[in-house]
Formats: sequence, structure tokens, C-alpha cells
Amino acid sequence: MAEKLLKSTCPACGAPVSRKDRQHGFVCMYCGTEFYAEAAPNASVSNQFSQPQAGYDAAGKTSTADNSAQKKKTNSIWSYLILVVFFLIFITAPRWLTLIPMFTDPPFPGIDNEPGMFLDFPSSELAAELFTSTEFEISSDANFRIENDLMFFDFTFQNWGDQTFILHYQANTFEVYDDLGNYYPINLGSCNADSANEDRQIEIKPNEKVEFTSSSSWCNSVKSIPAFSGVIPPEAKQIYFHIKEFGEFKDITFSFDL
Repeated sequence: MAEKLLKSTCPACGAPVSRKDRQHGFVCMYCGTEFYAEAAPNASVSNQFSQPQAGYDAAGKTSTADNSAQKKKTNSIWSYLILVVFFLIFITAPRWLTLIPMFTDPPFPGIDNEPGMFLDFPSSELAAELFTSTEFEISSDANFRIENDLMFFDFTFQNWGDQTFILHYQANTFEVYDDLGNYYPINLGSCNADSANEDRQIEIKPNEKVEFTSSSSWCNSVKSIPAFSGVIPPEAKQIYFHIKEFGEFKDITFSFDL
């Protein structure tokens, strides 16, 4: 609706009037009398609604500030929890790291009362039977002995040839396992682990027979071989004494009934 003045001249002095401001007000430039156009009453309505809008904006700003503060508080709590978790992992790491298996091979050589597993079962001969070649013979005693959860084996090597023979072998060439697949490691005794990998040699004269015997101090004599540690389970029916390489003999096995 277009606005119009109540009077175009000042009602007080009759002088011309001019607009005072944007709120539809007018003023007499001569005597200073102020008055309004007919649409002026709507101005107060507009002013009444401007204040609630300002209050709403202020409330929105306050709510936004509160939300930001709450987010900061939540982030601080999560940061604290993460630090606590990393701290607990750090102080407990030495314990669970030692539980991680580093090697899949059996603990050989070493001392272990719990036998491992041996899955390869080569052909075997009963104890007291012979393995022979053109000039050599190797045989095992009919029995082995057990002392303090250690197994001791004895066998003989004979040179039937007419020349002296230099026998080479290593202590780790011997293996012991049972018919359940349990593997029994070398008992180091008074020897160190490196001794099991050292090359050993012995001179055997023509027609000479040499006896090799298990001992806890096997590294002190070339005629001594290691004992083997472990508790034989009652379900086992046989023990196998395997020789991987011994002079001309390779992969021979003696079996012992339990």
C-alpha cells in the first residue's frame, strides 16, 4: 500500500515538511514538529518482531558454542582412552611377545621334557639287527636304558675291510622318536649347542669294532653320542633310533619295543 502524508505542511506553523528517517517519520524544518504517515503504525509491528529474531540468533550462537565445547570434551576423552590402551600394550608387550613362536622347527638341540612331533617314519630294523655294506657293519644293542627322563642308546660299528677307515659324523645325525610321532631332542648335558654341529672323526683299523655309547658328556669323546630327553607316554608302543648319516650308512633306523 502506497504511503501518503496526513498533511503536506506542518500542522503547527504551516511550513513545508521533509522525511526524518526510514521509519516513515517527517519533521518540520521550521519549527521542528514531528509527525508520521498513515502507514507508520505498521512500523511498530515490524520493530516488535525484529527483537525475537535477534534473540533467536543469539540462542543459536549459544547452542553452537555449547555443541563445540561438547565435541571438544568428547575428543579429549577418546584421546585419553587411546593413550591408556597404548600404555597397557607397551607395558605388557614383553609378556605376550615371548608367547609368539619364532621358529617352527623342533627345539633341537636342547633340553625338553615334553617331546615334539616327528612325522617322517623311515623304514627300520629291530634292535640287535644288522645294517651291512661291503666292508662295514653297524648294529645296535637289543635294549636302551632310561635314567632321569633321559634315554641312552648303544651301538657298534665294525670295519671288515683290510684298510684303516676314517669315520666322519656329527652328533646331530642321531634322532629319537616314538610310534605316536613324538620327537625327543638331544640332551646337551655338559656340552654346548655348537658341539652338536661340529665334525667328528675316528680312525677304525681293519677288523676293529668300535662301540658308541650315549653319555651326558658326549662332547668329550668321539666314541660318545648324546642322550635324549623326554618322558615316553604310556600309549607309545615303539621307540625309534634314527641315524641320518654315519660313514657309508645313511637313513638307517633301529626300533625298540616298549
